[in-house]
Amino acid sequence: MSYRELSDFESEARPVIERLDREVATLRCLVTALIQQAKSSGGQKAVDDVVAIALSEAKELSRRSDGEADTSLIREIANGLATNR
Repeated sequence: MSYRELSDFESEARPVIERLDREVATLRCLVTALIQQAKSSGGQKAVDDVVAIALSEAKELSRRSDGEADTSLIREIANGLATNR
């Protein structure tokens, strides 16, 4: 594999990876905004409910895909510790 020219696989995979990266960034922004809205309108109970739903969805996604969802990231976003990748 050359660093100057991409293989056919790399050329085909790159747009998919870039699209997924944009989608993940968009979802992260939406989750952060949702948590901020919950904090401002419903307090900690609303945030706890949002986090519980997100964790449940992540576990279901992991179960269906035979992979592991990053539930620690959900908690970090909820705590305001991680909003960037």
